[in-house]
Amino acid sequence: MAILKINKSMYTTRVILNGVRLGDHLYNFTPGYFDAKPALRVGENEILVRLGADLDAAPKYQGGYRMGFDLEKGWYIPGIYDSVELILGGLPYIARAQAVPQCGQRYGGCPCLGASCRRVCNLLT
Repeated sequence: MAILKINKSMYTTRVILNGVRLGDHLYNFTPGYFDAKPALRVGENEILVRLGADLDAAPKYQGGYRMGFDLEKGWYIPGIYDSVELILGGLPYIARAQAVPQCGQRYGGCPCLGASCRRVCNLLT
């Protein structure tokens, strides 16, 4: 497994590794994950991250109109605004995890009685 993660970027992120297009990520300020394994080489690698309003990457609405027109592109500069990671490892791996309190249980000697815990418990029951 070799996953390239660009944590936050603006305006259509396209990733090219050693001349191989890994894919596009259309959404702003959300993590983009790209499978780097097919293009990754032993030794030196060249990565190109293209940012900006790339109409080729934007999907089309029915009728051929492009998605993604918004005025933010005129107000903010495209860029990478967080970390870029190369995640290497074997399977299996955990992509996301969520913890939910068990209402009325005791954790480390402390009951689940906090105000935020009660709000969560009320939503769950």
